[in-house]
Amino acid sequence: MIEDSHGGYAIHEVYYDNDGKPHSWSLHPSPVYGETLEEVKSCLNMMRAAYSKPVLRVVGDCIKE
Repeated sequence: MIEDSHGGYAIHEVYYDNDGKPHSWSLHPSPVYGETLEEVKSCLNMMRAAYSKPVLRVVGDCIKE
């Protein structure tokens, strides 16, 4: 989950370095998509898991916990 510079929230793909710190993220929020119903359910379950992780904040062109 990322809080953008305008105070909005969305789920993005986030990429972490070897130390487990976020270093980049997808430009656009992640869509709910799947070629089958099971893939859509899996996508939603992964998004639901994002709620248990820290909210990341965009600060300038960086991302911070």
